Amino acid sequence: MEPEYPFEWGGIFALEPGNYELFLKEGPDPTIDIVVLPVTEADGEALKAAEIDAVLLFSDEKHEVKNGGAIRPEKRLFRLRLAAGENRYSVTIDRRGSYALFTQHLPSEFQLQLRGPEMVIEPALGREYKPDHEHNEEITSVGIEAPGDLDGNKFNAWMRIILMEQGQDIFRMKGVLSIKGESQRFVFQGVHMLFDAKQDRPWDTEQRRNSLIFIGRNLNRRQLNEGFRACLD
Repeated sequence: MEPEYPFEWGGIFALEPGNYELFLKEGPDPTIDIVVLPVTEADGEALKAAEIDAVLLFSDEKHEVKNGGAIRPEKRLFRLRLAAGENRYSVTIDRRGSYALFTQHLPSEFQLQLRGPEMVIEPALGREYKPDHEHNEEITSVGIEAPGDLDGNKFNAWMRIILMEQGQDIFRMKGVLSIKGESQRFVFQGVHMLFDAKQDRPWDTEQRRNSLIFIGRNLNRRQLNEGFRACLD
């Protein structure tokens, strides 16, 4: 099953350094949330790799920009407040490369265009996403705190089960992990079936511990706690 996303469209643009304009007209809503991120290439793999960052950013603090304001490619969620008629926002690109744009609504709903000095810039590729919908189920958070070290294989197997069985209901998860035999902390984050983990700073004299939080609907607190503690070495 395809997960639901907090945005309806994503695309990649190949851009030269310079000043661009994001052009929109009035649409079905008085605002639209967007994220602009640098990516490695103008292809589907790069777009997929940027999805998890975009999903997490769409749950962060919104930085409101009025008509005529400025946007930069960075890990920040921008809320564009639209005035009547035409709206223009400046976008400055410092270095040549590929940039991903994720939009809360379909660009066609706002006649959205990225304009260069001489022409409209077409995306190298674009994708429509299945959007989030309103649900009546209770949204809760489950926090887990536990000292000790994790068996890495057991944790990976447990997380695969969580993603397969509950991925649709998990809006966000993140945490710090202590893996047996590793001198560095592991940090992870994820949304729905998207999951990313990487090494962080060394533990050094800091007490080794595990701290996780899951946010979603219909979460089973007891089941999550028992499943995680079964991964402790």
